[in-house]
Parts: sequence; structure tokens; C-alpha cells
Amino acid sequence: MKYLLALLPTLMAANARTTCKTGSDCSMNGICYVDRCVCEAGWTGTHCDQMSFEPADLSTGYDAPLNGGKTSSWGGSILKINSTYHMYAAEMANFCGIESWEPNSRVVHATSKNAVGPYEFESVVLNPFAHEPNAVMSPTGEIVIYVTMRHPDGFELENCTEPVPYVPVAPEPPGPCGTPPPRSTYMVHSKSPYGPWSDPVLVLKANYSKWDNCPVLVDTNLAVAIRQDGSALGIWRKCTNQATGKCKADCCTFPHLLHASDWKDPSTYIPSQEPMFPDMLPYGSEDPFVWIDETFNTTFHAIFHDEQGVSRTSSNGYHAFSIDNGATWTYASNAAYNGTVSTTNGTKQLARRERPHLILENGVPTHLSNGVQEEDAPTNCHEDAQCYRSYTLIQAFKDQ
Repeated sequence: MKYLLALLPTLMAANARTTCKTGSDCSMNGICYVDRCVCEAGWTGTHCDQMSFEPADLSTGYDAPLNGGKTSSWGGSILKINSTYHMYAAEMANFCGIESWEPNSRVVHATSKNAVGPYEFESVVLNPFAHEPNAVMSPTGEIVIYVTMRHPDGFELENCTEPVPYVPVAPEPPGPCGTPPPRSTYMVHSKSPYGPWSDPVLVLKANYSKWDNCPVLVDTNLAVAIRQDGSALGIWRKCTNQATGKCKADCCTFPHLLHASDWKDPSTYIPSQEPMFPDMLPYGSEDPFVWIDETFNTTFHAIFHDEQGVSRTSSNGYHAFSIDNGATWTYASNAAYNGTVSTTNGTKQLARRERPHLILENGVPTHLSNGVQEEDAPTNCHEDAQCYRSYTLIQAFKDQ
């Protein structure tokens, strides 16, 4: 934000496309100058709510197929500490694909000297079942990871060979629902990005709902931003059933807020039961990543995997922001990104692009990380033994 004033004459022609009155009309990703939005680097569109990327190198990221990767991962939360980038990713144990995320997902630590990678495995942070890590720095220097898990661990895992052969399986007849497994959110922290890590503590229980008319305990996707005073603002998803429509038999996920007066004290974590966006359509929105604006410390931003529409399996991400310290939020009307990725070799169409995380440099977003699949697994399994393969893609924001 601070450098925009000096660049206004150059940027006006490229970025000004609509009338605005305040920075809120520019999604707080730009400034309103002479009634027009001028966007920050990495943002574009009439309201600065769409991301602008450099071409992606598909041999980078974490365990990318073009770099010989054979293990599936599903998104990485990345912190830059000194000159090293530290990724905390969900990785599927025993060479399994993303379809085995429960129970095989574990949280691993990987590092790189470059933001886009490739990232090299360092260690296992949390054994299965552990999924959806969101890492954030505390103001006193701790690395804090919020993660969906069952604690203690020790569950039987699927054992996949490499490659995974395709074997048609007849659908099982409907039967009793059984007992739903818990997927609650825990927190671990460490003074070092390499650990040792604190014992997991419960911060938010999985919410009860119904899926296929059976009871489920749905993971919360909790993401948190920690303020300088040690208080925290979080966003979590609540899976809600409705009396009629799409959300009756299968719950729809809608974002909710969480407030904590002390990030270290789980007893202060208070989840709101009111949706952030009351007018959001089914199937809702999930996988939040939240951060504090580098210029206005009462402004918060978030990016979501959007599921509004005919199918949950979308590749769209949407931006949202709050200018009143996280009390009320505005959800963008345009997708920040989609499943079409410009690459160094052309274009890649992704079947799934979820679990968004941003790399922040001094509080400014510079790269987007996603869990991705290149093929539609249910359609192509008979052709591709690795059709459930997934990996973590990282794409740099474009400089203005």
C-alpha cells in the first residue's frame, strides 16, 4: 500500500476501471484515486478482488509430479523465517492419494530457500490422523499450528503400493450409519520451526451434522490471525443442514468467526454461531486463510475455497475483508482465482484447487499455495493408476 502513491501516474491506466469512493470499494487491496481503484501488486479487477499471477512452474511446490514426486499432499501453510521458507503440509502416508486423506493424512515439515520451492521434506510434525494445518507466527515468536486431528494417534492406515492399481469395486449396499469419527481442531506450537512441538491441545470441537442422512462430526478448517497484543481472530466452517434443498441430506459449510483473548489459552476461544455471510448460497465456502493488513491493523483479509453453485468440487477461490477489526465482512463478487493456471509451458486445467494459503512478506501477500489435482479422479481412474494423486502448487503474485 505504501508505495502506490509514487506509482499512481503509471498504474492508473492499467488498473483503473471503475468508480470508487473509498478503499473499501477496492477491497482494501488498493486505493481509490480520483474515483478509481488502483490495485496493489498481485491484485487486479475492477474492485481489486482478483489475483494476478506469474506463470507457475509445475516442477516446484511440494512433491510435484514433474519433479519426481510420488507422495500426495493437500496444501501447505508457509512461513518465511529469516531466509528460509517453512512449509507445514498435509501429506498422505504410505504412498496413498488424496482419497485416503482419512485416515492417512499427517502433517509434515518441508523447507526451501525459494518461495515457490521445490520444498524438501524435513520431518513429520504430527502422525496420522492430522490434516489441514494452518501455521501462523505469534507476536512473541512461536510458530503456532492449528490442525484437524484425532488425539491420541495410532489408527490403522491404508497401505497403498506405488503405483496404485485400479480395481473396480461394486458399491456397498446401504447400511447403518455407525459412529462418526471425531475431527476436532487442536493447536501445537514451538519456538523453533523444527520443533520440538508442544502437546496438542483442543481448541475447537468438530461440529455435529448429517451427511447422506447419517451423523458426522465435521472438521472446522480453523484458521487464525494473532494480533500484537496476543489476542486472536479466527475463521472456521460450520456444516449446516437445512430443512429443504441441497443442504438437507448433506450439510453445507458456511464460515463463522472465532475470537480469543489469549491465543495460548484454549479456554478463551469463543466460536460464533452466526454465519459471517448470511446470504451465502449452498454449498457455501470453506478452507479459510486469514491475515492482518500490513498498513491498517484493524483491517483483516481472508481467502476461501468457494463452493457456491452446482457442485462442491470447484477450483475457485474468493477474497473477503473486514475494516472494523474483524466484526463485519464483505465477500467478493468475483473469483480471486480459478482452475485455469498459466504455466511456464502453457496452461494447465485443474480438476480441484483448494486449501488456499498465502505467503506473506512483511505482512504483504506474495504467493498463493493450494492443494491441487490435475485430473478428475472419478472419471479417469480406469485410465490413470495415479488418478488420486494430489500435490501442493505455489504460484507467485505478479509485480505491477
